[in-house]
Amino acid sequence: MRLFRVEPSREQIEKIISLYSEGVDIAESVDSEFNLYSGYITFNLGRAYFYRYELTGDKNDLTKFRRFMDKTLVIRKKWKEASDFPECFINALSYEYFYAKSEYVKMLYKVSVYSKDNVIAEADKIIDGIDGYISKDAELSKLFKIKSVCVNLKDL
Repeated sequence: MRLFRVEPSREQIEKIISLYSEGVDIAESVDSEFNLYSGYITFNLGRAYFYRYELTGDKNDLTKFRRFMDKTLVIRKKWKEASDFPECFINALSYEYFYAKSEYVKMLYKVSVYSKDNVIAEADKIIDGIDGYISKDAELSKLFKIKSVCVNLKDL
């Protein structure tokens, strides 16, 4: 995916989508109820469809991008709300939820699904969610980074 970001090409994104699609199938067959593998692979497949949509403008890619990102957020929200794992593990996975959410907002803005007002409203929700989560544990400094990103989203 990083190589694609440096030198975007249709051939590369097709291969990325193919590999991540295979990964989704594998994750679904081996994942636990916690969906750890699925939470990562659906995020990456969603991003891949986003990048292909930017290249092609194909509405099917926009639909698939949104479907996989929505699935990612459902999975990652459960991670954030889990209570039967060590706190440090849940904190790291909470970061992943807020990161995915903030990236999704940026992508929706880039493809004109979200207006500036939508971005501001969503950024405020993420900031409030992070503040509420941080208040549970003073060691969550990584979330301040995402909070700053969301504050800056309002200035797009």
